[in-house]
Amino acid sequence: MTTNWILAGLGWMAGGPVGALIGFALGTVIDNSGDGAFAKKSGRRTFRREDVLTDDLSTVLLVLTAALMKADGSPKKAELEYVKEYFKRQFGVEATKKHMLVLRNLLKKPISVRQVSMQIAQHMAHPQRLQLLHYLFGIANADGHIHKAEERLLHTIAGYFRVSSADFTRIASFYIKKSPGYDAFSILGVSRSATPEEIKKAYRNLAGKYHPDRVAHQGETHRKAAEEKFKNIQKAYEEVKRQRGMR
Repeated sequence: MTTNWILAGLGWMAGGPVGALIGFALGTVIDNSGDGAFAKKSGRRTFRREDVLTDDLSTVLLVLTAALMKADGSPKKAELEYVKEYFKRQFGVEATKKHMLVLRNLLKKPISVRQVSMQIAQHMAHPQRLQLLHYLFGIANADGHIHKAEERLLHTIAGYFRVSSADFTRIASFYIKKSPGYDAFSILGVSRSATPEEIKKAYRNLAGKYHPDRVAHQGETHRKAAEEKFKNIQKAYEEVKRQRGMR
């Protein structure tokens, strides 16, 4: 099963820093499953890219997942489980087993976040880069706490993605609770001095963007994720109205 939230052209990951990293990972994978993923050719066992990577999305997710999981020292079990479940929903159980083999090898390889992120930004549309940040925040928050090193790396990636500070703060607000700067106003993307009209406009824009009906055609995973974000936006709006005495 493939996903629809990324519309990047297939094959653009074949070159550049992302392609080099995936080439390393595929070249060092050892298949113990006996399911035919390896093929004998001239006495050598070769690994076919199409047996592992569903499309450019799986490639992007694997590389950035590895970078983030190493940010605070070492991968956590909760993070790995989060990634496994996400991949199962997007690509299926069998494909996920092979994806995890590639991830294991990527975790052994130094990753240039700057080069990788800039390559992604060059080929991926802005809305998809925002969704990618949501995915990465989900990994960082899988153990119930986002480490400062993880937050710094996410901020760095967002910069290379050319994501604005306002958008980054808004996304972070969904995951970082009760931290300075990440409050109801931040979720709406407005300042505390914003006028009632500006607050209402911000709410309408976000409500339209994250309404579950807009992603219903992309499957249950995305609908549920949008529904949760939509509820958070509604709660933030009610809190802002309460603080500002708005009706």
